[in-house]
Amino acid sequence: MKIFLSLDADKRVIAWGSTKGKSDDVEMVVPDTHEVLKNPFVFIYSNGSLQKDTAYQQKIIAESSKHVPIDERIHILERENADIWYTLMVKGVL
Repeated sequence: MKIFLSLDADKRVIAWGSTKGKSDDVEMVVPDTHEVLKNPFVFIYSNGSLQKDTAYQQKIIAESSKHVPIDERIHILERENADIWYTLMVKGVL
């Protein structure tokens, strides 16, 4: 499969497409099952080939596991909002 890679300054893949988006996109041919098609952000383009950066992939996985679940974030924001309203009411602003 012919694809075009968009790279950042460090040659890390930031996007891919079936058509060339920018003049500096890199053209490559990869198998239809290549991981770059599903998980492009863990690859670096080097010397005409793709190198998987497993250390960077583990860093991304570790960071994503630190995320607070949405229902917990909503609860925190509701509590903070109630605190702000209370403070404004006590000060006579509202």
